[in-house]
Amino acid sequence: MQESFSVRIRHSSKQFEVTDLTATTPVCELVKKIALQLNCKPEQVSIKFGFPPKPLDTFSTSPLEAFDITSGESLIAETKAEEAPKQIPDAKENVMIRRIIPADNSCLFNSIAYALEGRAKDRAPELRGVVAGYILSDPEKYNEVFLEKSNSEYGKWIMKDESWGGAIEIDILANEYRVEMCCIDIQSLHYDVYGQGYSKRIYLLYDGIHYDILVKNQSEKSDPATDITVFDPADQSALQGALALAKECKLKKDYTDVYNYALQCGTCYEGIKGNAEAIAHSKKTGHTNFVEYRPKK
Repeated sequence: MQESFSVRIRHSSKQFEVTDLTATTPVCELVKKIALQLNCKPEQVSIKFGFPPKPLDTFSTSPLEAFDITSGESLIAETKAEEAPKQIPDAKENVMIRRIIPADNSCLFNSIAYALEGRAKDRAPELRGVVAGYILSDPEKYNEVFLEKSNSEYGKWIMKDESWGGAIEIDILANEYRVEMCCIDIQSLHYDVYGQGYSKRIYLLYDGIHYDILVKNQSEKSDPATDITVFDPADQSALQGALALAKECKLKKDYTDVYNYALQCGTCYEGIKGNAEAIAHSKKTGHTNFVEYRPKK
């Protein structure tokens, strides 16, 4: 049985040890362990070893002993930024772009209206009314356990301009318009498709507290009147383009950490941290008008 050992890793952000190595451990396995510690992908890691330090082939399947890397060795690790995947333009040179919807608590409704109501950005009251109608017409499905408030209360609540829409509203409007609605979360890159089975699809981009609509055009500077807003669910290039754009946003950290971002209650002006506190404050006070803000330093 081979004796196990560890090596020390020096990185600009931290220093740590990688353990449970043996002389026959492949270099690429060591790199995977380092990447796990640095919260990145193995292909983003570069390593220098020896003195003077020289580059190590991080893709090598050769054992550590082939490079005279032994117990207690000190290695220098560096990471390079992950590059966003490139979108492949279609025959008309169109790619997925993000159309910014005003942050007025009705961004979800106006994103959907932009895609399905001729690029409108002022149809939120009508869409809220559609949602309220569904909620009130089916109290068995939309019950207090499901809604976390009574059926009638929710119907009144969603009609308020300051009330944010979410998964319940997306699902209802997907069925109302008979359109799949694919919602992509920037931070996790996870996506959900509501209204599965319909023959058309739109793409929503969610940054943790805000929704924008994804469309196809040649660039963000292109005339919005020429935006392509509805897609075939079988169009994998549209899905991959949307995911590539979401990943680009993630690499730019263009999202909100819902556990730690700062909010302020628009009714009593109390400072609140994250969604959990906002929900607790709402249940305690009945206040629902929250805005994101940055406290003065």
